[in-house]
Amino acid sequence: MYEKFKINHFSIDPDDNTVTCDGDKRHVEPKAMQVLLALSEFAEKTVSRQYLLETAWGNRVVVDEALTRIISQLRNVLDDSKSRTLIQTVPKKGYRLNAPVIPVTDAVEDAGTAATHIDATSQADDTQTTAQVEALHADEPSQQMAEHRAGDAQPVSGETAPAPRGSRKSIIMLIEVLCVIVLIMLWFSTKDPDRATPQTQSVAVLPLKPIGDSQQTIYLAQGLSEELQGALSGSEGLRVPSRYSTFAQADNYDTPSDIARALEVEYLIEGSIAKQADAFKVVYRLIDAGLDKTLWSHSYEGEAVALPQITQNVAEQVKQYLQPDLSTLPTASEPANSTSVAAYQAYMRGKYWLMNGKTSEWFMQASAAFNQAIEADPDYAQAYGSLAYIYARYNFHDAYLQPDDAIEKARWAINKALALDPDERNALFATAILSTAGQAFKEAESSLDKVLNKHGEDSTALYLYSELRLAQNQYDKALNLALKAKQVDPLSPWINVNLAIVYFHRGEYSLALEASNSAINVDKSYTWAYVWKAKVLFESGRLDEAVQSMTACLEIDDGSPVNTAFTGILFLELDMPDKADSYFRQTAALFGDSTDARFWKSFLRFGYRHKDPEIARQLLSDLRLLDNRIFTLMPLFTALYLKDGLSDEGAEQIVSRFGESAINEQQPNHLNKEILAAYTVLTKGEADFSSLYPEDKKSKLQIPVIYPLLAGTKQDVAMPFTTRGADDLNWWPYMWVAQDFTARQFSEQIKKSYQQFILLRKEQREQIETSR
Repeated sequence: MYEKFKINHFSIDPDDNTVTCDGDKRHVEPKAMQVLLALSEFAEKTVSRQYLLETAWGNRVVVDEALTRIISQLRNVLDDSKSRTLIQTVPKKGYRLNAPVIPVTDAVEDAGTAATHIDATSQADDTQTTAQVEALHADEPSQQMAEHRAGDAQPVSGETAPAPRGSRKSIIMLIEVLCVIVLIMLWFSTKDPDRATPQTQSVAVLPLKPIGDSQQTIYLAQGLSEELQGALSGSEGLRVPSRYSTFAQADNYDTPSDIARALEVEYLIEGSIAKQADAFKVVYRLIDAGLDKTLWSHSYEGEAVALPQITQNVAEQVKQYLQPDLSTLPTASEPANSTSVAAYQAYMRGKYWLMNGKTSEWFMQASAAFNQAIEADPDYAQAYGSLAYIYARYNFHDAYLQPDDAIEKARWAINKALALDPDERNALFATAILSTAGQAFKEAESSLDKVLNKHGEDSTALYLYSELRLAQNQYDKALNLALKAKQVDPLSPWINVNLAIVYFHRGEYSLALEASNSAINVDKSYTWAYVWKAKVLFESGRLDEAVQSMTACLEIDDGSPVNTAFTGILFLELDMPDKADSYFRQTAALFGDSTDARFWKSFLRFGYRHKDPEIARQLLSDLRLLDNRIFTLMPLFTALYLKDGLSDEGAEQIVSRFGESAINEQQPNHLNKEILAAYTVLTKGEADFSSLYPEDKKSKLQIPVIYPLLAGTKQDVAMPFTTRGADDLNWWPYMWVAQDFTARQFSEQIKKSYQQFILLRKEQREQIETSR
């Protein structure tokens, strides 16, 4: 329920939708009251028309005249129709309530009567009262505590007129105590004692609405919502949908009841945040979605550094309101945030980019912000943990750093974070990511188990566990974990892409395509989903559709070198070198003045026509995108060393680039199979590729057909280990590497498959040329 309040001589009752003046009760429609509440929350501040429209009508499209009519109705009931000074129109911006808002409680009159008696109290009574107030406010931000303690230091006199400063301080504090007691009594009186409290209740945290155009307010709006979601989800007795799912449904539906129904929750938390000079004002509301009624509402003001504590206070108040017994249930403790305003604001900016990492700039923006946070506060565990996470993901969305540099930076940040907080979540995730890549599987399991033991069904931990099982070639376990992660967070675009990746490596391309499309349906600007959709289509032999997916991806973001290079390779697969060259040159431009740029600018000369092989080999050895999650150039690397009889030198370069342990100690998996296949070709000639795969993994872990062809294999024995096997091999990838290939040495079945590939490539090329 809303608190009553006064504006000048008008008494406002939001629950009754009434405005009372001198006993005259005037009714307004509910939307008018919602607009008045929004204006009163930011009294004497300009509130935009857009915010007022969203507050009263949600995301529904309405004409501006609807708001004008509501403002006219409010001015009429507030006797402001002629002067228009109480609700002022701010041209081209919105409206402003030009009066202070005074909360109304039944205790105000009684508290005022008690003031005369309190003036005569002794210094001892004053000290006792101050101690009581400090105890009551022990969990509130420190600014109010500082005011009470400052009152203790003032001299207290026994005079009654005028009242001494210390006595006046005690009057104010005792009034606060009385108000708190009365409000608590009122709260309990409104609770139905016969209402059964369910064992588990559900609440979703909607994104805060940023008021104004401050970029920092936008960062904080999303970050605080996620922090509140995290604070609530750590409690038994509450089910809290994830950030991704909640934010997605908030975009999809207009009304609270529709959002709640989609998320299958009983309650919603919504609110707003506005910047006021050097401080912020945050408003939170707890809504019963079924009744479409506000149960609890409060506003908070403070500097940015106080916002984490405010978030924790809100979480506790919400839990106590929904289930009074929740305070006795275990809650996941949250790490302390920085006490530096600059550090906290930089951290929230980095968190915003990490959460909204849809474009190629996310890594640069996030890493810069987290480093600024650490510079401002060298003991900021969460900033170190977040920095560790993005360094550990250095090659997942793009190749931002060389592997050795990225891993070194990630390890440094992990050690810093865990030294400050052994349970730092992102540092544990980063440890799991690096350990999975390095096949230190026990260490990865330990880190993820630590998160799951503390945070329950953490969707990020679950999908990272699925990556771990996939790296162990445990395909069924990987799928079960990926499905469980989606069950926890069904509307996360990355969770859906992760599921697509698992299906892809299981060879279940139709399901992988379905999962990729699900991610796109959730977030049509999530480029990573388009990339994986294209990769699935590529492996399925549907290159024309793969090109369409990458074209859509690059329309959203054309600043990713992995994406532009992959698009060029798709055109090269279709034997369209001129079209491929335009994307390779775009890739070169993104790398600036570097050896990478030199290679991509001359890709057709080096990679397609095999000119200047010595220069090409030198450039390839240090190429940042030599082998990545989306495409590989290891077939080209292998062919260039075979061309001049330099197999041994090529094998040495592989060991130098990827490490001896990666070649001789690690088990084959989807992360290293291209590297091991290239090394096998260069060291064993007519390779028996079955040596790469344990017997029970042949059906899942497969390699492109190009490797046995480069090895000069003259038997069909190698073919079952290729992408799909000879029986249903629709597309022969990377054949532009071996342009002089003929299928004469193979069986009639394989010759037929190759001819079908040539025909399919021609048909799809013509289809693309026609569509353009």
